Amino acid sequence: METDAITPALIDKTLQKIKSMEKPPIELLNLDFLPKTKTQVEQFIYLYDCLRSITLENLSTYRRLEGLQDEYDEKSLTNESILVAFSRDFIRHNAKLEAWSVLYYRYLALPDFQLEELAIIAGCSRKHLYRRYVMGLALLTDIVRRMEIDAHLHIRQFYLSRHLPPPNYTQLFGMMPLLEQLDNLILDQGSYFISIEGLNGIGKTTLAQEAAYRLAKNGKFYDIIWVSGRQEIVSNSGEIRPADQAIQSSRDFLRKTLKLLGQEHLIDLDTQQQIEKLKLILSKADYVIILDHLEVLKDDQVFPSLLTPLAEIALFVFTSHHTLRHYPTVKTMIVPELSFTNSHALLDSELIRQGYEDGISSEAMVDLYNVIGGLPLALKLIAAQMRKIPLEQIINELSNLQFSAYPNFKSKYKAMYAYIHRQTWQLLDNHARQLLVSMFSLSPQGNNIQALHANGTLDAEHLESALDQLIDYCLVDVVGSASKPMYRLHRITATLLQAGINGGWISQ
Repeated sequence: METDAITPALIDKTLQKIKSMEKPPIELLNLDFLPKTKTQVEQFIYLYDCLRSITLENLSTYRRLEGLQDEYDEKSLTNESILVAFSRDFIRHNAKLEAWSVLYYRYLALPDFQLEELAIIAGCSRKHLYRRYVMGLALLTDIVRRMEIDAHLHIRQFYLSRHLPPPNYTQLFGMMPLLEQLDNLILDQGSYFISIEGLNGIGKTTLAQEAAYRLAKNGKFYDIIWVSGRQEIVSNSGEIRPADQAIQSSRDFLRKTLKLLGQEHLIDLDTQQQIEKLKLILSKADYVIILDHLEVLKDDQVFPSLLTPLAEIALFVFTSHHTLRHYPTVKTMIVPELSFTNSHALLDSELIRQGYEDGISSEAMVDLYNVIGGLPLALKLIAAQMRKIPLEQIINELSNLQFSAYPNFKSKYKAMYAYIHRQTWQLLDNHARQLLVSMFSLSPQGNNIQALHANGTLDAEHLESALDQLIDYCLVDVVGSASKPMYRLHRITATLLQAGINGGWISQ
């Protein structure tokens, strides 16, 4: 409902209808903050309960502020005690207390009273009482308007979040300075291409995701589009192939973006025509378009040049472990490793989540940090391994890796993740391994338990046990809501799973 249509006159009319047990104005039955029901009778009940609750809550608040006893249990009150309570509300000469009191006893109390009766009880003129009633209507109208505005904001936030992947985190460590930096880049009128860069597992997607949800909450942009990078799947025969509708090129990105914008009829145009159509569409409102994992595009290094005609029209945000700093139109943001303190906090949080009473000592954390640094995903994987492998053994085995044989940090980093995942694979039972491989062929956005069951050969009991293992070892993210959980492979899990199949240490 439009908030301008919520007026004191409409609230007054509604209260009068409530008193006479008639159907209230249809407009207020359609308030967005009211629960949606199948019948108008149910809507009427919710509306009555809402107005009465607001009035009672404010009446109670102002009574307490004036040091008055607040008693209105209508199951035990008599007419006399009700009248005494009303007369007390006029002792303090608090205009708002009097306003809420008149509003309540005029229409919402059991029984209700005429203004003439209330004026006699309060010891004031009917004119004075009517002024307080008008004030009460204004106060109630203001609150109903604000509740409707909040409902509109929530509806808007839900709409803007519809393309975003569900968050798979409950707490962020060391992210606030980065989020503030990213917020400043987004709000900078000179920023049109922003590239969030860093190693895999460093938190680029999480950072972009959290920033996108913050944008959805403040509602400053007309729409937010999220396009996820290419994912590969393993067929039943063990063949590795691209997922359906995989994003592998700039053209794929343009087609996916047009589809999410509701412009599917344009996806078969050539690239230049699509760019021209996007210029027209995006120029009509403020859009944010996010491409997660830009590096998967075969033409990722020419991609920004292709989008140059869209500069100054829409805001584009990329995540990538390939840098775009050589493009003058792109503002880059490097995601660093977590500090020692934040790394320790993350690891302890993961251990406590798994049921440990506390985390690890500072001395042990120093040894671990010296080996793996502040890579969030690596810390989560190691926390999961600690359920079966002593931390000292994990540190020793990681320390014994021949990192000196690798030419640069990126290759060392890949070797470390490969080692951690291979160790985790050894800890899984056969059912968990079977489920892990089968999930490689499912949607990277997430799948419910029914899809996991239909895709594999495990019965319900073994599926549940296998899924618990994959979650415990941080190989699978749980996304969605508590009532409708979805499960998906972490991108690095999928990448290293593919490497394991190719390398032979994971068999079909």
